[in-house]
Amino acid sequence: MTRRALLGLLLSALLWPPLLSAFQVEKANARLEHGQFVIDVQIDYQFSDDVLEALANGVPLTTEVHIQVRRDGAWIWEDDIVDFRVRSQIRYLPVSALYQVTDLDTAERRNYVSRDTAIRALGDLQGLPVVGEDQLEKGEDYELKIKASLDIEALPLPLRPKAYISSDWNLSTGWTVWRLRH
Repeated sequence: MTRRALLGLLLSALLWPPLLSAFQVEKANARLEHGQFVIDVQIDYQFSDDVLEALANGVPLTTEVHIQVRRDGAWIWEDDIVDFRVRSQIRYLPVSALYQVTDLDTAERRNYVSRDTAIRALGDLQGLPVVGEDQLEKGEDYELKIKASLDIEALPLPLRPKAYISSDWNLSTGWTVWRLRH
């Protein structure tokens, strides 16, 4: 193998995000309930070792689930029918040795004994109202898009520079798209 090819492989390996440090939308289900489309989503948050170490040292982690509904085939300048974010936070409480998950929109808090259980609960969104049936035209197709990410802006200021340049901290699912038909 030539020196140039070896250097290229090494550079590719360094720039490749760690495969185990990724977020993934595992399950999603949309249904019509009482004139409202609601979704159940399970996100697998695979935090990197650096992020888990920060959590263990008391750094709260904020996740953001971005949800959009657009008409299928909409032009880029067309408004989204729905565009909102669901923000949650996980933190370790060392005095009680508990992990706390907080819905930042409702301030509802739940405590967990194990870190893994708390992280699973963080990614469990059930019965989330997304769009009213009356907001959609009959016979039209729509895209429901979901993206989950770690909110770097919510980190303590001294951690942000490292988080912006490190793939260990820049964690996201990318957009996951489902079709809605009304």
